[in-house]
Amino acid sequence: MEFQIYVYEIKGAMTGQTYQPSQNERATLRKKRLNASFEFAGKLFMPIGLMTTAGTTLAATRESDKLLDRIAAFEQELNRNPRGLEADFARHGLVLPAEPAFEFAIREDGYGVVETNTNAWINLDDNQHA
Repeated sequence: MEFQIYVYEIKGAMTGQTYQPSQNERATLRKKRLNASFEFAGKLFMPIGLMTTAGTTLAATRESDKLLDRIAAFEQELNRNPRGLEADFARHGLVLPAEPAFEFAIREDGYGVVETNTNAWINLDDNQHA
């Protein structure tokens, strides 16, 4: 029988001296799908890979939050200044349509939005690969 380990011991951590969330705080963290370290048998443990209760890593959660923030900022700027992309389009030999339509897309060079009338790509990924 094979066992999977979902927590790991934080070796060298001094138990009794680290902040431990109260039961109410721990419940709030669980509702927000985040695990917290815990003490057991005089040892300190943490979910492996800093996993959330959704089964994703904390790093993946942070990256998806950044993605959602970028999309929201793009949408907010577009609503604030609907013609603000005209100069960018012109620099690439394109004309911003009177009624642009944007869709989220993931490509090999990152994630962003595509203006579907012109197929113009707007990369929103700050981890762009050269």
